Amino acid sequence: MITGSERLCLFLLTFPQWSAQICELLTDKEVESIFQTKCDTAPEYQVVPVLHSLATQNILNPKVHFKFFGSDVTLYLWRAEGKFFGKHTPIFTVETDKSSPRGLRYTKYDADGIYHAYQDESNNAAIIARKGTNNSYKFDGTFGQNFAIRSLPERVINEIINNNKSQHQKYNENYPQIDHHVIIKMKDVKKVLINLDKHSSNNSFPTGDEQKSLRKYDKLKMHSNVVYPEILTVIDYDTFKCVKYTMKRFFQIFTRWRDVKMFVILFRSFQSDVLELLVYLTAFWNGVDLRYKSLRDPKVHLNIATIIIGLDRNATPYLNNYRVNESKINIDSLQAMGHYFYAEERIDKNSYDIVIAVTRSTVCEHLKDNKNSSCVSLRGISQVGSACVRNEVKKAVESVGLIHDQGFNGIATAAHELAHILGVPHDGSPSPPYIGGPGATRCNWQDGYLMSSQRFGSNAFKWSDCSLECFKFFLNQEPNVSTINQNSTQTFQEYCQDRYYR
Repeated sequence: MITGSERLCLFLLTFPQWSAQICELLTDKEVESIFQTKCDTAPEYQVVPVLHSLATQNILNPKVHFKFFGSDVTLYLWRAEGKFFGKHTPIFTVETDKSSPRGLRYTKYDADGIYHAYQDESNNAAIIARKGTNNSYKFDGTFGQNFAIRSLPERVINEIINNNKSQHQKYNENYPQIDHHVIIKMKDVKKVLINLDKHSSNNSFPTGDEQKSLRKYDKLKMHSNVVYPEILTVIDYDTFKCVKYTMKRFFQIFTRWRDVKMFVILFRSFQSDVLELLVYLTAFWNGVDLRYKSLRDPKVHLNIATIIIGLDRNATPYLNNYRVNESKINIDSLQAMGHYFYAEERIDKNSYDIVIAVTRSTVCEHLKDNKNSSCVSLRGISQVGSACVRNEVKKAVESVGLIHDQGFNGIATAAHELAHILGVPHDGSPSPPYIGGPGATRCNWQDGYLMSSQRFGSNAFKWSDCSLECFKFFLNQEPNVSTINQNSTQTFQEYCQDRYYR
């Protein structure tokens, strides 16, 4: 039984395999963690037993089996290639602090736990697996066209589900382990994507002598067929607002009251919040990386280079200072973010190539110059062909993007915006003059591929032929890519420094 002042949400958990139902209490915090939304707006879901082979077979390619919404699913998982995420990934929390440089305190966070990123292209599955207690395993990620799998809080597993012994019979010797998870049917979001490449009149990237300077190494040839774009990911407070106490608040409590027990409780709560956020974030980017698996010549494997977690709204001033209302931020925040990271010296500039902010807020563009005019909500925004560009004239990092996400529905948007940064226009549109190349005018945006503003059906997970050609053109121009082979230690940013920023 859960007690306390926190409001509780009652859910009916369905186990279709045994035609039985159980009721479970989840706190607001648990609901937010699992569904990324409030109790009354949670999407359709089922709680099901997930059978898997991780306990006995090679962890490189486990099988996962479950039934949901009348479907029988088996995922054949393979470890994601490349340098996706791991103990090497720097993680920082940031919060407002008047005594710190620029009024912001950055704190290095040491993440515990081991996450394994898996993919199954045939089932469009991108899954993060981690070990729980008592030899259990947790799976978080996406599969199919619009489904997510989320692990349950261990309190639920320990106190509720494990009490029903009949639900733990072994159905197949190939799947000796059973762990219960939530299968979520994600809501279909049909918002038009508008990107900065449609608003070049408001953007000076790049023109005149500046363009010539940025492009002077275009004729150099690529000497490898694998690139690893290194992405600095910013998580704003709206995505992390379930955290009730910042690190500074913890120490204030300890200093004032010397309450060691309370400090430990709050600190463990904070640790748990960060852990769950990191699991969600890695599952999110694993889903984005899966969209790039089909690229050849060159291949593209994403790398989460750095993670920054905002612990209050003002911790990301490049977003909060451009807030229109509680749910929207102005389009100008994109350039503000570029200026901020150009000047921020506490984050190693050699550690990342692209900055992407993931937020629950939608990006908003006023239809007219008048700020009182209608403000259209966008799913994401980025600058076309900006990869590897650090603009010394504007004093800005140009390779920046903003992504609206709520419950994994921003994965396709992130893949879309990252493609813009890597030089790919919308289907049906030409390439910008400063990029050149084949463009995408011969591909119809109504076909619903990833670079369309209206993605639908199986094409929503694929690149059009035009997009593939644009990737190949842009990524084979050495100033814009990391020419890395499997045995090389050179990063995208190191290559850019060697060739681009001298």
